[in-house]
Amino acid sequence: MSQAEVDLVTRAYEAVNRGDVEGLVALTDPEVVWEEGGVVFPDLPPAYHGHEGVRRWFQDALVEAWESFNAEPLEIRDEGDGRVVQEVRIRGRGRASGVEVDMRMAQTATIRNGLIVRRSIAPTE
Repeated sequence: MSQAEVDLVTRAYEAVNRGDVEGLVALTDPEVVWEEGGVVFPDLPPAYHGHEGVRRWFQDALVEAWESFNAEPLEIRDEGDGRVVQEVRIRGRGRASGVEVDMRMAQTATIRNGLIVRRSIAPTE
């Protein structure tokens, strides 16, 4: 397991959970493809591109959507070839609806040259 790649993914979760969009952006490649996939928010674009895309995703998917939000990595596995797969527990309260969410999903981060170049998600439940 590449500890550096696992650490990078862990730092990305830490940035998201503390609301630090620039901290997240700093961990991504300027040409990153940040896939939303319609799992949590079917109305969001299927993918965001580049640093501005990550900033837009952060605003759309986190700031505007959640009153409270936490992403807890349950398992992080290095799959080789720069791919790090994570099982994640997402908990939060919807900003507009007030609905409590507690779900699991799988995320894959593809890493090149010490930066995230692609992120994709899929439901696990």
